[in-house]
Amino acid sequence: MVVSGTARVHRGDEEFLLTENQSTYIPVGVQHRLTNPGKIPLEIIEVQSGVIWARTTSSASRTCTGAATANRAFVCLSAYGS
Repeated sequence: MVVSGTARVHRGDEEFLLTENQSTYIPVGVQHRLTNPGKIPLEIIEVQSGVIWARTTSSASRTCTGAATANRAFVCLSAYGS
């Protein structure tokens, strides 16, 4: 969920914008990318769930709790500069 700013989301072949209080779902295995197209910092809350997860991250300040396991969610508060 976008807490503040604007997120440009690339999900598979789609590209769209999300603004404050909007969110999206990304199915397992779908390639995706999140960028900040604006001038103000982008802050999001990210929730991941499932048995196994992996990620490649760049240019984000992130605070995370938990781990994605069979019955547990992984939650991150992330900030992306402009």
